[in-house]
This record gives sequence, structure tokens and C-alpha cells, in this order.
Amino acid sequence: MSAEAARRPRRRWWLRWPVLAAALLVGLIPLGLIVGLAAGYKPFYIASEAMEPTLRKGDGIIVLMQAPSGLKRGDVVLVDGPNDSVYVKRLAALPGDRIALDQGIVVVNGKRLEQQNVGEGLVDSGPLKEKVQILSERFDGESEPHRIFDTGFFPDVDDFGETLVEPGHVFVLGDNRDKSADSRVPPENMGVGQVPISSIRGKAMFHSWGSSRRFGDPI
Repeated sequence: MSAEAARRPRRRWWLRWPVLAAALLVGLIPLGLIVGLAAGYKPFYIASEAMEPTLRKGDGIIVLMQAPSGLKRGDVVLVDGPNDSVYVKRLAALPGDRIALDQGIVVVNGKRLEQQNVGEGLVDSGPLKEKVQILSERFDGESEPHRIFDTGFFPDVDDFGETLVEPGHVFVLGDNRDKSADSRVPPENMGVGQVPISSIRGKAMFHSWGSSRRFGDPI
């Protein structure tokens, strides 16, 4: 060993690079949470199957909590529901739009959102599994199509007469189309009816945990 090496002090364990890297990472996690909360982002989890297959029960999401602006059809939003609940739904129609459902197909301002069958799946239905069709549809304004579940034809929800969305309101739907209490269902029946824009809590932005999607994938 050279004299120079012998004189070189041994590096303290807390100064070694793996320890420094771990300490930096641990420090960045709460810093990221603080920055995210300050910017208006908040974590939520999905408590029902109403937005499957996009959001599954138990999934975590990150929501931008701020006054709604620049809303467009296809946005996934959090809205006030009955009994101080919060529902997650997809925005289907804006103020002044005319919307209807014809045998499960959404019609906005006279334009049908044609659906494509992209597969089949099984979902929980009590103690049994229920077969569903997986369909793809796309609202005007969406950058890419989204998928919905269809369990069959149910006149009570698949047929909905054309209605005009009131000023200052929006019309929302669930992606699990046959099992969603949304704008087709009045509040007294645990739906939301037409939603005042002031009742929109925020916009779902990213997946976080529990999903087949990767952390950070956009919703």
C-alpha cells in the first residue's frame, strides 16, 4: 500500500453512494407528495365497478382537483353524488348538447357513437362470473377510443330518450354501461341526473396502483 493510500481517510458509511442515493430517494418521495398536493393533485381509490374496464374496483387514481375549465366530452371526472358520495364518471355531453341512447349506442347532437366489439370478458356478479362484451367507442374530443362493458340489452338503461343538457350542466355515463347510476338515473334513485358544473370535483388524470395499467399511465 502506498503512503498516499495509507493517509487517505476511510469514507464514512453514511457517505457511500448507495446510502446517499437511498437517502435522496426517500427525501424525494415526500417532496413529490408535497409538490403534488400543492399543485392540486389528490389520490383517490375506486369503490365500485361502474367505470370498468377503464377503472377497476380498488384501483388508485390521481385527480387534479380544481375548478373545471376546458371540459370536453370523454373526460373522466369526479362529481358529487347522493348522500355526500363522490362518483367517477365519463363526461358524455356538454351544456346545450342533445343526448340520447338507442339500444345502448350513445347519440350526441344526432351523431351516433358507433361501437366496435373488441372482445369478451368475465366480471364478478355476486358469487358467480358474468360474461360481458367489451366494446370500443369514442366521443368527439377524445384523442383515442375508450372501452366499455356491455352485459346485454336492458331497455331501462340502454334506451334513453333524447334530452337537452341544461345550461351550466353536463351529462355523464359510466363505462360499465349497464351497471352505472349516472345521468340516466335521477338522484332519488342513487344516480346523479344532469350534473351542475359546480359539482365537478376534479378530473382523473393518472393511474396509481392496483390497476393492470402502469403507474403514471394517463386515464
